[in-house]
Formats: sequence, structure tokens, C-alpha cells
Amino acid sequence: MENVKEVKKDRIFAFDIMSIVAIMAVILIHVSSKYITQTSVGSLEYVLGCILNSISRFGAPLFFMISGALMLNEKKNLTFKSCLIRAVNLLILLFIWSLFYALVKYVGFPIIKGYGVSFKAFIYAFIYGNYHLWFLYVLIGLYLVTPLLRFIVNKKNLAYVKYFIALCVVFVYIPTLVTRVLNFYGQPGIFGFLRQFDVALVGVYTGYYVLGYYLYNVAFEKRHRITIYIFGVLSLFATVFGAIFINFDIFFSYGTITVFVYSMAVFVFIKELSKNKVSPEKLTLFSRLSFGVYLLHAFILGIVFRYLPHFEMPYLFIPLIFVVVTVITYGICFIISKIPFIKKLIKI
Repeated sequence: MENVKEVKKDRIFAFDIMSIVAIMAVILIHVSSKYITQTSVGSLEYVLGCILNSISRFGAPLFFMISGALMLNEKKNLTFKSCLIRAVNLLILLFIWSLFYALVKYVGFPIIKGYGVSFKAFIYAFIYGNYHLWFLYVLIGLYLVTPLLRFIVNKKNLAYVKYFIALCVVFVYIPTLVTRVLNFYGQPGIFGFLRQFDVALVGVYTGYYVLGYYLYNVAFEKRHRITIYIFGVLSLFATVFGAIFINFDIFFSYGTITVFVYSMAVFVFIKELSKNKVSPEKLTLFSRLSFGVYLLHAFILGIVFRYLPHFEMPYLFIPLIFVVVTVITYGICFIISKIPFIKKLIKI
């Protein structure tokens, strides 16, 4: 019998699992990306990097879907003011972490190496943030539109929710993939005319945000789940094939229908796997630290890449670097979580 003290009944087991899986996927994306962008196309490193990166593509979308399922839940007492406060708090974190990475990259490392400090590069890096902080910019925007979305997104309006998701598929996800592939081959995107309608209400990340609410609150029959899984696997294969043989920039975009369907399948699979389960304390701890791990892992990854001979034996060093970065980052975030005031830097 499970110890009652080790159970957090206010937690949702599926979301705890998703958060942990999502952050690991994000780390694997950033580890494998190095082997794609800095190796020869078609090489073992490149192919392995594309495969692992494709498998991990659900990472950020899963975070957006979790946020949507929680923030758009009509049972959650959220007001315009509370959404604004959340957005402002996240903006403060973005400010602090952007400053941290800009200082490390354009002040700290140059001084250590004896190079000159570029003030212009520092300011640019501070304003635009480190490469992985784009997630915070998007999340702030989603928090700001949450009060408006909550008027539409609820269980009484599921037909409108499905309509919204359908608009995203037709005007965002399908055209993004098709037009990019056609443009890559020098052909005008025949689906490009859809963008002429300028359906500004729908977008890549609002689509994931609303989809998260829908997937969590709708019970799918077994045959429908199997259909979602099949299309999810096919989408994954399409992403792998497209990344290796066409162009990884096209197929790795979160705005493509293949990543959208694959991410949806992962969400539904974990949700179904997590039915009628509660979160033990240790699982909850890892889940709570996932946001901090997201913020800090790029720093740890940068250091590891500097000192490990990572381009040799990629089949060995990709998993090794992934494990090292994950363990070290989680360990540091755990320590930070125990320090008063400082722990606020890794809490959303």
C-alpha cells in the first residue's frame, strides 16, 4: 500500500510525467542539434543527430499543451489581473536569465580567455535572450491572451474549441510544411494562398495551447487513440525522413503538421498511461524542477561541450552528454530550490 505522506493529491500525475519527459526531450534536442549543424550532411553524426532530434521534437509543444490544459481550465480561479501578474513575473525571470547568459557569454568567457568584451554583442544578447529563452517570450504572450481565450475555451464550447484547432491546422500547420518544402525546391507554395486570408487569431503556439486543454478534457475511444498513435508514428517517420533527406530546418519547425500530430500523439499516450494514478513526492519534485532545468541546462550544456570530445563516437557521446547535463542540471536546481529567495529564479 502506498504511503499517504508520499502522495501529492493536488498534483496531476499525467502533467508531472509530461513535464519530466518534455524537459528531457528539450535537452536531447539541444545536445543532438550540435551534431546536425556542425557536421557534414549525410554523415553518421548528422543522421544520428536528425533521428534523435526528430524523436525529441515534442518537447516544447508538450510544455505549451500542459500550460494550456492548466491555464484554460475553467475550474481554475484566474482573473485578468492574475494572468497579468503571471506574465509580469515571467518577464522578470526572462530579464534576469537573459542578463545571466549575456554576462556569461559576452563578458565572463571573454575575460577568462583574455579577449576583449563586446558591449554591442552583450546588449544584443541581453535584449534577444539566449537561444532557448524564446520559450519564455512565447509563454508571456500566451499568458496575456489567456483571459480572452478562457471566454471561448470551456467544456460548454467544445465545438468552438475544435473549430479553433481546425483553423490552426488549415491555416498554420499544413501550409507551413507544404509551402516550406515547395519553396525549398524552388516552386511557389500552392498552399501559400491560405496565408492571404490572414487569420491572425490562430497561430502555432496558441494552437498547442488550446489543443492541450482539448486533449486533456476529452476522453477518446480506443479506436480514436489508435488512429492518433498511427498518425503520430507516421508523422515522426516523416520528420526523420524530411530532416535527413530534404532539410532539417523545414521539418523541425514546431509550426509543421508533422510535429503537431506527433506531439498530440505523445500527449494522448502519456495521458492514457497515467489514468487513475497519483504523483509520489519524488516524481513531483522532478516535475517542479523541470522549469528551472529548462532555464539552466543551456549553461551546463555549453560547459560540457567545451570539455568533452563530443564529435568523436556520437553514438556514445550523445547519450553521455545528455545524461551528464540532465543529472548536473537537476542537481544544481535541487540545491537552488532549497535556498530562500534564490529559489524564485527557477519557479514559474
